[in-house]
Amino acid sequence: MMFVWVSVVTFGAQLPLARWATHVGATTALRAGYLVTAMGFLVLGAAAIAAPPQAWHMAFVGVSVTCLITGHLITHPTALSTVPKFAGDGPTGTYFGLLASLGGIAVLLASLATGALFDTGGSSATSGTSTNGSLTLALPWLFLAALSIIAAIYGPRRTNLCPSANDLSVERSENGR
Repeated sequence: MMFVWVSVVTFGAQLPLARWATHVGATTALRAGYLVTAMGFLVLGAAAIAAPPQAWHMAFVGVSVTCLITGHLITHPTALSTVPKFAGDGPTGTYFGLLASLGGIAVLLASLATGALFDTGGSSATSGTSTNGSLTLALPWLFLAALSIIAAIYGPRRTNLCPSANDLSVERSENGR
């Protein structure tokens, strides 16, 4: 059911979110996307702490998945649109490869750390053996949220990565287009 929901959100929100990201510019879009992603992880952390009734579990998962996919729909295309700016006159394909490689390394390292956090106390959150919420159960989700928040704060440091729609209209009017 969640795969269907992700497809519905992707199909319905991808173009409007891309237009919005272009309008506000890469720096704002990347920050917003990372913060929306963090919210998705924080929802799961809150559920681990609060230990809601079984009937609410799918609601928490649904909200989390919606936040995670929305954050991805904002950040991924925006990050890809900044690669040609970084590449300048260099080989653009090499920069796309570098982005993919660094992203893979980040996922690997974050997965190792998150797995270790699950092993130290969060494993009962996924096995269903715990009925009481605790901060220990929330640690993996809080760690992932913290990474997203750090990315929102420190990631998009360059403000000239991608022009906003307003910048493009000013540039067009200056060039007589």
